[in-house]
Amino acid sequence: ELRRTSHKAAEQKRRDSLKNCFDDLRQMIPSIQEKSPSKVFLLKKSFDYICNLKAEVANRDLELARVRAEHE
Repeated sequence: ELRRTSHKAAEQKRRDSLKNCFDDLRQMIPSIQEKSPSKVFLLKKSFDYICNLKAEVANRDLELARVRAEHE
């Protein structure tokens, strides 16, 4: 019985931690307006957001290289 209770508590702690991580992620993604999006939706939107950020960084790097080349 003690083992089962201990396992339940550990599992609840794991689920709470995972929920908090998803809540934190939801707050970081600006395109998500829903209060409680599904986890799959949240992960897809997060993936899209990261891809867009990477593309923006690549574009800025190219622009920076172009500007530097002009001033050499």
